Amino acid sequence: MYQYRLIRSARRSVCVEIQNTQIIVRAPYVMAEKRIKLFLFQKNNWIKKTIAKSARKRTYNKGEKFLYLGKYYYLKFTNNKKRGARILKCFIIANPSFDIKSQVQEFYISKSAEIATRLVGQHTRELKENNLKIRVKGYKSKWGSCSSKNLLSFDLKLAMLPKEVQRYLIIHELAHLKVGGHGKNFWREVEKNDKNYREHRKWLRWNSHMLYL
Repeated sequence: MYQYRLIRSARRSVCVEIQNTQIIVRAPYVMAEKRIKLFLFQKNNWIKKTIAKSARKRTYNKGEKFLYLGKYYYLKFTNNKKRGARILKCFIIANPSFDIKSQVQEFYISKSAEIATRLVGQHTRELKENNLKIRVKGYKSKWGSCSSKNLLSFDLKLAMLPKEVQRYLIIHELAHLKVGGHGKNFWREVEKNDKNYREHRKWLRWNSHMLYL
């Protein structure tokens, strides 16, 4: 199901709006959330088409929103001499005189590599896998891959995701060390370490419109 902002009021019906790819749902105080989710499911095609129309390329201007660990942070600039980016209450670019897009991408590559390294380390102790290498890069249509030489590659947007979805992606690629393809045996292997993997796959499908640089 999509992530959405729910606004309740003394209205009689439910409606959905798209604001810069963000989904806004307006519903009556008394409407059950189950009915709201059913409404969104019925509006699925319209939502996808509308989001596709409103999706835009990044401008990297002050105030633009970026996802980190499943939460939005507004872009802010400071006047430090060195280049770089960090997250505090905002997504801070140290010096906008350097290429802003490059600083943003470097931030996500660094954070995604840290996350992947930590999570792989946790699960390889359980799976007893050795000599794994990790690489982070930009992919257009996938989140990761696992090579025959034990090279695990992950998309630089990994750091955008909620922690439980990050963990699922790591488990997914590690499962390929034991089982190739995506047959029943593969998903059984994934389920050994992530009982809720189906929900995490759904999150990626329903929220892919938010995940862009």
